[in-house]
Formats: sequence, structure tokens, C-alpha cells
Amino acid sequence: MKRVNVPGGAWFDLRDIGDLTSQHQEDYLDLGDQIREAKRAALAALPPVNPAVMPDPDDETPVRLTRKDTGPIRELVEGWMVADSSFGVPLPKPLPLIAANVLREALEPIFDALNGNVPDPKPSAPTSGGTSTDAAGAPQGEPDPAP
Repeated sequence: MKRVNVPGGAWFDLRDIGDLTSQHQEDYLDLGDQIREAKRAALAALPPVNPAVMPDPDDETPVRLTRKDTGPIRELVEGWMVADSSFGVPLPKPLPLIAANVLREALEPIFDALNGNVPDPKPSAPTSGGTSTDAAGAPQGEPDPAP
């Protein structure tokens, strides 16, 4: 569990990313697909811009999701990850602006993982521009020394 503090005294207790499973990812991706399909269907129901051109029914019309469209996705992930908060759980809507921004930033690695990105287990250290081919950081199998 990780506590994320919000300026002004509010806080969020977040579960560890290791608590998520591949089923969470499937549910997350399925919800995104459902939202896109609903928006695509709503667009297809609109009259064509040029009535002389018949739309291809097999054409996957690209849709852009707005922040409002993705609200259910955010709420799903918040429900998984926010174990407790000074606001209570489930989180009230809307959250104060700063708290919402702090939570969004804290959940970015979770969204990255749910989108299929593998987190780097150890961030690479900046290089000094030398010509050495040695990797930065401690040798494999040894912990990094304290900074």
C-alpha cells in the first residue's frame, strides 16, 4: 500500500500494481472497446455528410474518446487501486482539482501497465557522455548503493 499525499492534507492509499492481474487488464481493455463501439455506432447513425456516398459497413470509423467518454474507465481503475482516501471510497465526483491531478499522476504507471507497457524495473541512470560501454548502475545481482 502506498500513501499519496495531496497538498492541504488530503491523501489516497493506493494498492500495489502487483495486485492487478491479467483479468483486470482484460476488463479495462474490454470497457474501452465497448465505449469506442458505442461512440462508433452513434456516429454511424448520423446522416452522411455526402448522401451520394454510401459508407462501407465494414469500415472501422476511427473515434476519438474525450475525457468525459473515458470517465467510466478512470472510475474502474480508481475502484481497483484506491483502497482508502481522506475523501472516502468510492471517491466522490468531482474531486477537488489538485486532488484529482495528484491522483491522475499517481495512477499513470497503472494505466501504462494496463495498456500493455512493461514498467522498467530499475530506471536507467543518466550517462556522463563518456565512451565506456559499461552499463550505468550496480552490477546485475547487486543492489544499487544509496544515493
